[in-house]
Amino acid sequence: MRDALKVSNHARARIRLASPDDVTTIQAIEVAAGARFASIGMPEIAADPPPDGRLLRRLMKLNQAWVAEADQRLVGYAIGIQADESAHLDQVSVEPQFSRRGIGTALVNACSDWAGEIGAIQLSLFTFADVPWNAPAYRSMGFSEVLPADFGPELKLLWQRELETDLHSWHRVAMSRPVSPRDY
Repeated sequence: MRDALKVSNHARARIRLASPDDVTTIQAIEVAAGARFASIGMPEIAADPPPDGRLLRRLMKLNQAWVAEADQRLVGYAIGIQADESAHLDQVSVEPQFSRRGIGTALVNACSDWAGEIGAIQLSLFTFADVPWNAPAYRSMGFSEVLPADFGPELKLLWQRELETDLHSWHRVAMSRPVSPRDY
């Protein structure tokens, strides 16, 4: 069932559940994708370390991490977590040379499909308001800004933890879009 329901093909990428063999490549993708922030005056974000391997392996066991394959290699990944009655897109990153091909959207949609499977009522995320490949891109995918005060206690805690990092130095927004449960 894992592979049958979790693999989809996009115009230029194959989306599948991540496996432990993908950890090192996911970390390299994060470093490459993060480097773009240095070019827009956000070197602290570019210097952030990639996700911890133990965390990635734990999320993989829970079927909450996806990868995108293109040109016979991994080029992007996404991580989802459950909080309150929501699914939360914790991270999505695509190698810069593969950006603007719909791969990030396909990864977001994989997380949204998972959200439907678990019965979530919304898919939420936190992002930079003014970075072109962040909030503006999510708006084009049907996300809208929401007030963190409207979240349940678990999402509020995630937001608060984020404010305790260097991310608070830039304008961040919370966004969400509804999720329609599906028959699985």
